[in-house]
Amino acid sequence: MQRTLEISALSDSIAKPYFVTEIKYDSKDRPSQNFISLSGIVSVNPETGVIITATPTRKNIKKKILNGKEL
Repeated sequence: MQRTLEISALSDSIAKPYFVTEIKYDSKDRPSQNFISLSGIVSVNPETGVIITATPTRKNIKKKILNGKEL
């Protein structure tokens, strides 16, 4: 399934995130960090600055952000 994310939502997520996750490593030891806003979630390789993936923020995460709950 393809999900679309407007460029404005992508840049908003990186420039003004509500939450930034800690750096985590996958099974191939590749780092990633998520920048989360109401409009999108952008995963970035923090070592290279390359965007890995970007998706719209799901409803349940939006509710947590709006209610000030921990993600």
